[in-house]
Amino acid sequence: GTAQVKRDGKYGLVNKEGVEVIPCRYDYLFYSDEDGTAQVKRDGKYGLVNKEGVEVIPCRYDYLFYSDEDGTAQVKRDGKYGLVNKEGVEVIPCQYNYTFHFDEDGTAEVEINGKRGRINKEGVEVIPCIYDYYKYSYYKDGTSIVNREGRWGCVNKNGVEVIPCIYDDSMFDFGEDGTAEVKRDGKWGRVNKEGVEVIPCKYDFTFPFNKDGTAQVERDGKWGYVNKEGVEIVPCKYDDTYSFYEDGTAQVKRDDKYGRVNKEGVEVIPCKYDSTFPFNKDGTAKVKRDGKWGYVNKDGVEIIPCIYDAAEYFHDGKAKVELNGKSFRIDKEGKKVKWFL
Repeated sequence: GTAQVKRDGKYGLVNKEGVEVIPCRYDYLFYSDEDGTAQVKRDGKYGLVNKEGVEVIPCRYDYLFYSDEDGTAQVKRDGKYGLVNKEGVEVIPCQYNYTFHFDEDGTAEVEINGKRGRINKEGVEVIPCIYDYYKYSYYKDGTSIVNREGRWGCVNKNGVEVIPCIYDDSMFDFGEDGTAEVKRDGKWGRVNKEGVEVIPCKYDFTFPFNKDGTAQVERDGKWGYVNKEGVEIVPCKYDDTYSFYEDGTAQVKRDDKYGRVNKEGVEVIPCKYDSTFPFNKDGTAKVKRDGKWGYVNKDGVEIIPCIYDAAEYFHDGKAKVELNGKSFRIDKEGKKVKWFL
């Protein structure tokens, strides 16, 4: 229902009745149908005019970019940026090197002297401008990733550094276990969202915690395990490690051979096999050596030698095995037994 017009080199706006709602006195005019405002320029300065032709933001700025989403305009005066609302009030004074528009939480990122922070609509710096890098609201709870003097940390929406800026490297990619890997002085550890270093930074690599509360860690090319308190329950002496199973053991590798350890760090099955399986409820486990299968007991003693081509778990004291293409059942002494008793 409006049209931009030009008279004597000046721009204005008329409605459908031909009435000049914005007089032709501007060097530049850009009208927005969505909220009925126009960004204008007069005598080299920018402002904002409403649909009644009132200059709600006076033409005194060197730069102006209006956002109808939050109802503010990013402005620049004397080389400094600020934000002005539709009433012409400078909600953020023109004292910053740069400003962004307000986000959903009612704060905007600002930069001064090369440092970044956040300011609310009352002009209060809720997060002080002390950061070299700021990634706004990276997490749903409003926590943001920050960098200060080359060190990384996290601040919450109230400006509190919940994770101090002491880390050399981290994307603070918190996993399902609620921890993120961090690096300090060339070594890696893990922190939780409260800033507690649940795994100290003394490892070359760390995995997130498993559901059983253990995590695999690497130091000097060897792997071990820590518990949820960060205590090394299995020393870093293995070439490879796997997750713990319901039986409380995990397969480990040393010198190209596999065994199993428990959460006390005891090697319950020695590393001399090509493969191992978790313990069954009856306390036996399948092991493989030189392509053949056998069984060990809970003390790691080989109760049935590795002579079978295939082997299944024991059930009711019997296990199905295969040897030279023949399948049959054995008891825990390795003797053949009938299929049904």
